[in-house]
Amino acid sequence: MNYIVDLKVAALITELMTKCLVSAYDNQRSLISKEPPAFIPKVKEYLIEHYRDPITLDFLEKKFFINKFYLQKQFLLCIGSTPCDFQRSIRLTKAKEHLRVTNYSIGDIANMVGFESVSYFITCFKKMEAKTPLQYRLEWNI
Repeated sequence: MNYIVDLKVAALITELMTKCLVSAYDNQRSLISKEPPAFIPKVKEYLIEHYRDPITLDFLEKKFFINKFYLQKQFLLCIGSTPCDFQRSIRLTKAKEHLRVTNYSIGDIANMVGFESVSYFITCFKKMEAKTPLQYRLEWNI
């Protein structure tokens, strides 16, 4: 007689687990297909236009009236990087352009694209490109 009760309990557990899995799958799909919050394109555009400026999460929080932790989380989900990493990437891309087509010094380029420290610029550049700015420039024969 116990095996009938055991079978009914097993069936209920299986049904419950199936419903949990289906619910989790539906929630994940809704997160992926969801439109990004309206502030994401505005923040992204602002960071692109003001890539040279020192911008912090606190500044973005005040500028866009969004909690800085929520802003960072949503930006990471929608863009694939934090606002600070996104801005740094833009700066490094601009620096690469200068390294390819100008004769400005590494220090001048670092300052022009918004890095306050030349050593930090070189560290970030090397992390992104696996070579120093000077090595990058020499590859372009400038």
